[in-house]
Amino acid sequence: MKWIVWVLAIAAVLIGLEFVFGDSDRNQPISHDPLAVSLYEDGLQDLFALRFNDAVTKLERALELDPGFAEAGIALAGAYSRLGMTQETKAAMALADSLTESIPGDRRRMLAQVRICRNSAATSFPIRDSLMTRLAREEPENIFVLEALAMDARSRSDMDEAERIWKRILEFDPNYANSYNQLGYLELGRGNYESAINHMQKYAFLSPGMANTHDSLGDVYMAMGRYDEAESEYKLALSKQPDFFYALIHLGQTYIARGQLKSGLDLLHQVSSKMAGTEFEMEIDQGILMSYLNAGLLDELQEANSKFIAKYPDSGRTVINRAVQLVYRGRSAESRALMDSVLTVRRTSLKYRTSPRTRLRTESESMLYEAIAADVLLDAPARVKAWQKIVDFVEDKFPFQEQWYYRRHLAQALLDAGRPDDALSALQPMLSVNSNLFYCLEIAVHSSLALRDATGARQFMDQLRWSLRDADRDLPIVKRASALEALVTELESRS
Repeated sequence: MKWIVWVLAIAAVLIGLEFVFGDSDRNQPISHDPLAVSLYEDGLQDLFALRFNDAVTKLERALELDPGFAEAGIALAGAYSRLGMTQETKAAMALADSLTESIPGDRRRMLAQVRICRNSAATSFPIRDSLMTRLAREEPENIFVLEALAMDARSRSDMDEAERIWKRILEFDPNYANSYNQLGYLELGRGNYESAINHMQKYAFLSPGMANTHDSLGDVYMAMGRYDEAESEYKLALSKQPDFFYALIHLGQTYIARGQLKSGLDLLHQVSSKMAGTEFEMEIDQGILMSYLNAGLLDELQEANSKFIAKYPDSGRTVINRAVQLVYRGRSAESRALMDSVLTVRRTSLKYRTSPRTRLRTESESMLYEAIAADVLLDAPARVKAWQKIVDFVEDKFPFQEQWYYRRHLAQALLDAGRPDDALSALQPMLSVNSNLFYCLEIAVHSSLALRDATGARQFMDQLRWSLRDADRDLPIVKRASALEALVTELESRS
């Protein structure tokens, strides 16, 4: 589960406080109330295990007992954030920020400030770089300082530096489970799947009771197209923690990847309802829209998009969805004006200036809009150029499996531009990893037909039919596959 790094780093830093300070820091109690300390420590363990609801219950109680308990406030903000509780996160973060400034003991206060000022609104945000420089100098072998540095490297998309730091942590503590989880995701993002599995299995061995160990391993199997194994891992995660909504989301995505759209969407709708009022609700709903788009269910897509726009009227994502909807309706000028307005707001925001992740998301969405607009206008050269641009942009920034949507559409644009050989070249890296990507296989069959390659067409056709063996019978691609089979058979008869 890729979001774990922020939560675990907070928890690790806080749990490690008593081990890293000088004597003057260590002698300062973190709370005057022993029960508050006990609840806080239990809540941190829940954060480690990603039992966020349990963590919230305990940490809220710790703050009730000691309203000045800064570390509990920091941890509570982290738990709220992982649950997508935006308003609660802001309130807890503001409280923790004010409390952190009064923490006695320089090192303890600095470590807390480093955690707090990941939020650009924090009082200590302007001095975060100097804080990290000082802590790295004064505590160069401290695991928790190293973990914060690894997080920074990841936020800059410097995966080589992040890997070096996670491995450095293992030199000090070979049983530090989170390092294996993070190394597993680094290798997954690079496309080194067997290495990713190896790291995730070590993570599971060191944390046998955690739901997330199975969720993480399931993510690797999912990328590789080993959907049955992925499903088993997600279900194991849920058997350990039934409210682990990440595994529920991933399980729904597994069904959709197998073409079981009804089962997958039903599950995602259930999770969306459970996450009502959180930021995750909107992300899940956006994923549902993409599922309709991929499946070619345009009527369902229009209906779902209209509901999305009504449900989230003030979201920047809604503005983009409206702009795309206007493109499909042939209202290009209106669409362009709307998209330009949202991009202007984003690019002039503090978050855009201070957050690499926000800049990456903004620019990739801008390029995606241009590619979709080119698709609608049926301008073949413009389509190839637009999709190639976004593929080039994300190539060293997104995990490989998160690039597949863009790469698939580039292949389709190349095919439609009369370049079937280039389309096959664009598809090959994806299909070599996951041979069950049926939308890619469909393009591969068409490309082979265009090249009059009966052998290639048959190989891709057989794999396409295999990949759709469990798919809903009324899924549009299932019907298209039957028509493709006839074309392949015809080509074979002429060869």
